[in-house]
Amino acid sequence: LAHGDIIGWNVLTSSIRRRASYYTGEWRFVSRFLQPGMTVVDAGANQGIYTLLLSKCVGDAGRVFAFEPASPEFKKLKRNVQSNRCSNVVLESSALGSYDGVTEFHLCLYSRGSYSSRCVPAKDIEGAPRQIIEVPMITLDSYFSKHSVASCDFIKIDVEGGEKDLLKGAEKTLTQLRPLVLCELADIRTKPWGYFASELYDLLLAHGYAWYRSDGNGLLHPAAQKANYDPEWENLIAVPTEKRDAVIQ
Repeated sequence: LAHGDIIGWNVLTSSIRRRASYYTGEWRFVSRFLQPGMTVVDAGANQGIYTLLLSKCVGDAGRVFAFEPASPEFKKLKRNVQSNRCSNVVLESSALGSYDGVTEFHLCLYSRGSYSSRCVPAKDIEGAPRQIIEVPMITLDSYFSKHSVASCDFIKIDVEGGEKDLLKGAEKTLTQLRPLVLCELADIRTKPWGYFASELYDLLLAHGYAWYRSDGNGLLHPAAQKANYDPEWENLIAVPTEKRDAVIQ
């Protein structure tokens, strides 16, 4: 395989060590919370950094559904999953959104594939070369119904501003299956979509979730809502209120 096409577990663990403490804390929380046999979703899987971690945590009895519509990143994701023998991962090259069908997709080129999005790229990468294509899209609710997925314990979302649209298509999942949600809140990503990241906070709050941030040890602490997530963005964890005592302990 060509150099740069594979992450691999050794590179993955090295990457964890190089991250800032708040990011490492997320990994530690996820590693502590997830258990063998759980069902999880990686929305915006990119090359598979999180997918590999999720796969390891839920084990052979668990399932990981990894969605990545950017074709260059999906190719690397597939190779990384195969290289690490993650037999519990289901790979999907479609986007997750608020309806089933096809959607316009801005594919960023020249090693900028991680910033590809259904919307015009944010100002920090707006000058990057890109190709406008169409990709398939499905709601998470439809996908779970189609594949008879009856449980979901955890969803990681990083879809370059499309988080609100994705959550709209996951109404049944949120209200009935009650997964934890790890979500990026960043105004620089959501503004091209016409909303502020704080609206994600409100959306899950209305569904009976409470928001937390993880410290460097992977322990959760309440995260008050901010008026702005700019220039500082955050990865926060939304926990169903009925589960928070067990999760925090």
